[in-house]
Amino acid sequence: MAIEALINELKAASEGSDRLDAMMAILTGWRRRMEYIRENEVEGPNRKVIWISPDGRDYDNLPSFTTSLDDAFSSARNVAGNEYLGFVWRDNRGYAVIGDCPHSDAATPALALCVAVVRAKQRAPDHE
Repeated sequence: MAIEALINELKAASEGSDRLDAMMAILTGWRRRMEYIRENEVEGPNRKVIWISPDGRDYDNLPSFTTSLDDAFSSARNVAGNEYLGFVWRDNRGYAVIGDCPHSDAATPALALCVAVVRAKQRAPDHE
């Protein structure tokens, strides 16, 4: 998905979702590995997704970037580095900013932080 399309989808969402969490994870350096587990001889193997964080640790579940303010803030802090970071809830809408990127708004503060993360990643020199 193109960066602008992800920004638009995050801004338009009324709430977060597992799908948006997965897109945020991939954008911020998470990788996934599939494991196939055979539980019995009759059925075929079950597929299990293992998520690998940017620092190389394995997780069964992704952080809830788009629904958890804690997870969204943690992701934003990692992307912001030494730049300023802010977010606020005002007039039933979330707003966020990282560094000198444009201010971001969305239905919740977590989603607004996700938009700010995407914008900061888009601006980063290593963005492809």
